[in-house]
Amino acid sequence: RMPFCSRTRSLWEFTPDRRALTVKELRDRDPRYLPEVMNGKFRSVIIIFDDKVAFVSSLNTLSAVLIHSDEIRQTMTALFDGLWTLSKKK
Repeated sequence: RMPFCSRTRSLWEFTPDRRALTVKELRDRDPRYLPEVMNGKFRSVIIIFDDKVAFVSSLNTLSAVLIHSDEIRQTMTALFDGLWTLSKKK
């Protein structure tokens, strides 16, 4: 049995009115800001875990898709890792 791990890596758009995060939130989410050229490009939330990828729409449409595919998870992880290396640490 694997231990529970609540640590994530998250990519955010920079918004000047974003509330300050607590030390725990910073540690658990490990947020980075996407490059400015990416602002407005992500209209949904993408969650990558195990061998699955979840796409969650905005609150306006209330829909989600879960794809159970290690190949798609690997592709999305490669895209995420590329953006991660270009992003600025919070």
